This record gives sequence, C-alpha cells and structure tokens, in this order.
Amino acid sequence: MSSTIIYHMVAMTVPPELTGSDQPVVLIAAQMGESNCYESHSGRRSRSWQALHFGTRDQVLTDAIQMAGGFEGGGLKLGGASRWVEPETYIRRAKRLLKEADAVRATEPVPYGGGLVFAGIAPREAWDKPRQPIAWDDHERVRTFMAATLGCEKAPRAYSLFNVSGPEMR
Repeated sequence: MSSTIIYHMVAMTVPPELTGSDQPVVLIAAQMGESNCYESHSGRRSRSWQALHFGTRDQVLTDAIQMAGGFEGGGLKLGGASRWVEPETYIRRAKRLLKEADAVRATEPVPYGGGLVFAGIAPREAWDKPRQPIAWDDHERVRTFMAATLGCEKAPRAYSLFNVSGPEMR
C-alpha cells in the first residue's frame, strides 16, 4: 500500500491589500511525494512542492483537521515513509505554521532549507486546460481572484489554485 509523505511545510500570508478580507489569508505549501513513486534517473523517491491549504485561518485549520484523518489510516505520513503520525500531531503542526505565517508574505520568495519557495497564483479552470497565471503585481486581477475564491464557505482546494516551487530537499 502506498502513502503520501509530507516532507517539508512552509506557511505564508497573502497581504490584506490583495485579499480585500479583514481576516488574514494563509497559504500552506508542502514538499510531498508518494511512497511508491521513484525518479527513473536516480532511483530516489519523487517529490514536488505544491499548495496544500489556502484560505482564512479558520478555513485552513478546518481543512487541516479534515486532512488529519488520513494519518489515522496510514494514507498520509510526515517525514520518512515508516513514520507513523497521529492526527493530533498534524493538527499541532498546522497550528504552529499558522502562527509562523504572519512573518512571511506569499508575494515574495520564502527562504527555506537553503533555497527559496515561490508561490504563484495559477488557477485551473479544468483539468484538461492549462493554468492561467496571475501575477502578484496585477492587483486588480488578484483581488478579483481572492474575492471569488474566499467567498466560498469551504476552504478552496489549494492545489488547483497555486503553482509552488521550492528547493530540492532530501
């Protein structure tokens, strides 16, 4: 059975002038990979950075709590493939990341692990269509995107809204 392994996580805040929200808006990105997927050229487990959670603090925490159930059954793991994690451990990590997010702006590269993590808005309208990037400095389009996305009751699926890249960490 395979598991999704979350290796590294970083949180960042979208500046309020771009969200139009009176609440902080947070993006949590992670370097992740599957326990049974390997790079053909090196034989190492494949990993990539992606957006994991996005929304107001309450939306992100709710999404993290829902996702934490995956640790109970072993479908999700933190760190190495053999490390068993209780859901409460992931929820504590999400809460810690939410506190750390205030110091980091999503519009700028985030120093992490000797490299930089970049998050860009790139919503996907449909799986068969290419992403349509929105530059952070295009304030009007960013505010329109944020208003439409944050207006949802449920936290939006972050992986379909952002492109994230970061350092190759092993």
